[in-house]
Amino acid sequence: MGNHPGSIKYECLSCKSTRSTIKGKYGEVIVCELCNGAMVDKFYIYKYKAAAETKSKDKKPILMGSENHNDWKLEELLEQVEYEVAHKINKIIDDPSPQAQLVVRNNLAIIEHLGAAAVLQRSSGIVLDALRANGGPAGKPRIGRDKG
Repeated sequence: MGNHPGSIKYECLSCKSTRSTIKGKYGEVIVCELCNGAMVDKFYIYKYKAAAETKSKDKKPILMGSENHNDWKLEELLEQVEYEVAHKINKIIDDPSPQAQLVVRNNLAIIEHLGAAAVLQRSSGIVLDALRANGGPAGKPRIGRDKG
């Protein structure tokens, strides 16, 4: 099938698997059946690889830690994102269009997931506090390779 003149060749950006299709609904990007990553039409893959490389180069840590003392605690960041998503909901809640209502439902689900993440973070904090008091970002880690 891969050599058919009308086939479209895809490559997954995550697992690097490849696949070819002949017919069906075309998409420049489809979901990889193996890893659920982004599978891109090979004709356009350069564009997506370049974008991914640029994004990874520009990333800097935003969470407080032993090498990053002044940024967000995870629980504070989750709370801030939840606040901002709720603010977005309030801006569109009265729009009766199906698109706006879908976005509202999606944002409510995001808030629910952020709340679940906050619960998990609190649980981790309780477990770690039971080991010993938090020494802060400059203190010795309570778990892991460098624990004191």
